[in-house]
Amino acid sequence: MKKTLALSLLLAGMALNGAAQSDDFGLWTGVEAEWKVNKKVSVNLSAETRIEEKLKRDTRWNVGIGADWKIVPKFLKLGVGYLFINSYNPREVKINYNNSGVQKGYNIDEAFRRNRHRFIVDLTAKKSWGRFTFSLRERYQFTHNVATETERNRYRNIVSDITNYTLSAGELPPYFDGTTYYAHSGTATNEKEHSNKHYLRHRLGVSYNIKGLPLEPYVSFELSNNLSEGFAIEKRRWRAGLDYSINKQQSLTVGYVYNNSSDDDEIGNLHAIEIGYKYKF
Repeated sequence: MKKTLALSLLLAGMALNGAAQSDDFGLWTGVEAEWKVNKKVSVNLSAETRIEEKLKRDTRWNVGIGADWKIVPKFLKLGVGYLFINSYNPREVKINYNNSGVQKGYNIDEAFRRNRHRFIVDLTAKKSWGRFTFSLRERYQFTHNVATETERNRYRNIVSDITNYTLSAGELPPYFDGTTYYAHSGTATNEKEHSNKHYLRHRLGVSYNIKGLPLEPYVSFELSNNLSEGFAIEKRRWRAGLDYSINKQQSLTVGYVYNNSSDDDEIGNLHAIEIGYKYKF
């Protein structure tokens, strides 16, 4: 058993190692506790952390509470939940234009952290065929981003002779955009206003129960549609891994996640190892 789990970690590591240099990779870990109220209803508590930027930064942590109701046992389940999320937002570089639409330097908002309140409602259908189990989850997700502040540095005037450039008191080094240097012209506080986001997420998955072993390999694919942007697809997520039943109460998940995103919060490609632990009371 230990060899099987070690092999899963090795394969995930090989996938990360083979990722493009421009892609990010990370480690997602989570724990969950579940209490069965009766045969149809259960409640759960969860916590998760995500370490990304090539394992150098804690980019997100969240805690949550939820409940599930089996509408049709072994086939259809309704879930509701709430997550409190604290996330890291990287440095943002934006071109500054004057009233005539001509570029006039840059505004750089320094990295900041933001709190979010997320509410979810999902409907999950499952159907077993032999040792295979197919599932389809449809989720509505509402997220409220709390207003916060960050430091904005302004860079305006072009530095024509960077070799002989001298910094004045309190001035930051010039910003280089790849072709031109711009001098620092001041620092101010920039408010990041609160915002709301509505998403519809679709996830299709399949798992296989290995005869005689407490292992269940799985794969899944998920799409996220931004309902505020004309149903635009802004995120695609692939998962593959193993669920290991330690006993009737405890289970362990080890998997690999590939995330392709173009929304405001996550841009680009991410490869991650995912490790989760669940305890059923």
